[in-house]
Amino acid sequence: MVRNSIEYSFAPGESYWKDRHYTAAVTACSASRKSPACQTYLEKNDKARLGADLEERFLAFERTYR
Repeated sequence: MVRNSIEYSFAPGESYWKDRHYTAAVTACSASRKSPACQTYLEKNDKARLGADLEERFLAFERTYR
């Protein structure tokens, strides 16, 4: 539900995800979020940046409660 709130928001730009199943990031970010291609993509697309930030927060939460 949280991913959908970003995906269907009015935030400008393209999605962080290849499709609505949320299983694979766009090609620019598929290898690493730290790659130059991904950083450029995220700078140009607010919606993608919000999605990527959410995924980082999910990972941090999961590391805390494992």
